[in-house]
Amino acid sequence: MKQSGFTLIELVIVVIILGILSATAIPKFMDLQSDARISVLDGIKGEVKSLNNQIYAMQGLDYIVQRSNDTNESHTFFDANKDGIQDTSDDSDEWNLIYYYLDNTDVIKAITFSSDLTEEESNNMYEYYIGYDLDDDESVSDDNCYFLYYQATAADDEPEYSIESSGC
Repeated sequence: MKQSGFTLIELVIVVIILGILSATAIPKFMDLQSDARISVLDGIKGEVKSLNNQIYAMQGLDYIVQRSNDTNESHTFFDANKDGIQDTSDDSDEWNLIYYYLDNTDVIKAITFSSDLTEEESNNMYEYYIGYDLDDDESVSDDNCYFLYYQATAADDEPEYSIESSGC
């Protein structure tokens, strides 16, 4: 009578092959989460930079208006409906500008991003962080997985955009 099945040697060889495959494949899948975070931050950087370029290009049009009760000519706002009155509500598409670029206080209003991300205003009034709070301490900058927006500080300056991804 002939029996069908696998011998012990065949089973051991299959287990060894599966072990080798998993040892090489698992690290690649572990990096996917880090790569995804970095891609999200790159997307935010691109969105903010593109929006700033569009706003700056509109400075000769009636969309850029002086903030009311503010004599500093660098303090303007993007007047989406061209009524000359700034809507400061959180869901408004009228954002504060400084030197014709997004003021860091309104970056969060101007873009959309995942609820997985956290925002953080720096002690330095020009810096604004959007990133991942990986240790749940309500701070993004200490996790080294963030997009940093450094707003324009003078009339001939442009904002700076950078990504820190060493902690992603």
